[in-house]
Amino acid sequence: MSNITKFIPLRRKQLVCILFLTLSNFCIAQKDKTIATNYFPIRDSLYMVTIGFTNIGILVGEKELILVDASKKSFMDSARDSLLLRFGNKPVKYILNTHSHGDHTGGNPKFMKEGTICIAHINAKKEMHQIYYVDENGKQVDSIIGKPFREYEEHELPQITFNDKMELSVFNEDVELMHVADAHTRGDVIIFFKRSNVIALGDNYFGDAYTFGNNIEGMIKVYKFVLTIIDDNTIILPGHGKLSNKQELQQYLNMITHVKSKIDLLKSQGKKLEDIKADKSITEMYDAKYGKLYINGEQFRELLYNGGNKK
Repeated sequence: MSNITKFIPLRRKQLVCILFLTLSNFCIAQKDKTIATNYFPIRDSLYMVTIGFTNIGILVGEKELILVDASKKSFMDSARDSLLLRFGNKPVKYILNTHSHGDHTGGNPKFMKEGTICIAHINAKKEMHQIYYVDENGKQVDSIIGKPFREYEEHELPQITFNDKMELSVFNEDVELMHVADAHTRGDVIIFFKRSNVIALGDNYFGDAYTFGNNIEGMIKVYKFVLTIIDDNTIILPGHGKLSNKQELQQYLNMITHVKSKIDLLKSQGKKLEDIKADKSITEMYDAKYGKLYINGEQFRELLYNGGNKK
């Protein structure tokens, strides 16, 4: 992504708009075109479907489907019919949202109008319904002169919410939804398909790319926690990027803790943000592997210096 929004300290209530606009810029050129949709079998009746730049998961039952996230509104407007046709035109029983951002929840209302039940963390529902006043760059402006922006109306919000954990038994699959606090957002949910041994991490992990979010320390806690509940055969479904596994998640954790430790040391020595951004040596051993999808090494160093998208 070449035109990513510069990482600056943000107020929490700005977060959803900023990240939504950031990822949206990636597909402006595709606005009036059919969005590319790619299908990847995961295991058993589970699939990853990449619509534009966003991944969703699909659990296929005998008569119905379950979605992990619903992509961006414009993406799903383009892809819905072919998506359902691919899986026998079965209706969607549930959408399980990993977090609130519009590139993962924008398609919710399209299915909810057809009777789909949406499940999310209570904080994700709150974030989805807040009113923002933003300029064309996603920055907060005076509410008197700013434009009100509401991503979802009341009837388009998740119908079922939970606080810490929720379990479903559907389509011969045991699904565990677990809240992880203040990581990519404040309403993140990890979704573990236990019989199939597949876990969806939402935007806390992009598989083969530097990942950004609200709170770096919180995201590191997510990686450490997930590594304790999965095994070498677990397949990881990321919010963006390629399918992954335990070994690759461990490598990503090793990378981020290594880079963070170097930046923390430099900060203790009095180095400022501009020094960190200019010092390519901090991330150069990782940039070729992780810096080619959404954010580059300089932006990743800035993110880690700030501790996330907010102070």
